[in-house]
Amino acid sequence: MPHDGLTFALAFAAFALLALDATLRWRRRRFGWLTWTVLAVATSHIGCVWAFRFDWDAGAMWAKSAFAFVLFHGAAACLAVSAASREPVRTRGVWCAFAIVCAGAVPAPFRYPEIAWLRTPVIAVAAASVVAATLPRRAADRERQSRGDAAAG
Repeated sequence: MPHDGLTFALAFAAFALLALDATLRWRRRRFGWLTWTVLAVATSHIGCVWAFRFDWDAGAMWAKSAFAFVLFHGAAACLAVSAASREPVRTRGVWCAFAIVCAGAVPAPFRYPEIAWLRTPVIAVAAASVVAATLPRRAADRERQSRGDAAAG
């Protein structure tokens, strides 16, 4: 399809930005503008999928994969709700959206030959997110967190 490059480039961009947002939030760095940016890019991708791949036909999308349809729209809804929410709901929503998206995005390049070129980038982003989330926090981050905990207590 002529618009597949754009559609899947937006998908990858949204995935990478969502991974960044989720990872930063795991490390207690929250940027509301980033969540809104993820939503904007993801919404652009969703629009491309609906328009270019399925010609606005929900039945065709459902017929291709009911699981993907539910996963795809569940993640979009989760992301939309999180973007419109305040903390801590926003952070939990971003994490939830990232988990859902990973469940679909990581296996998709292995299932669909037209996006096989995304195998390495998707695995790299998912792995980098996990690694970055598990690295020890910097001393400044620990100090900022302890000040926040003392102020909240």
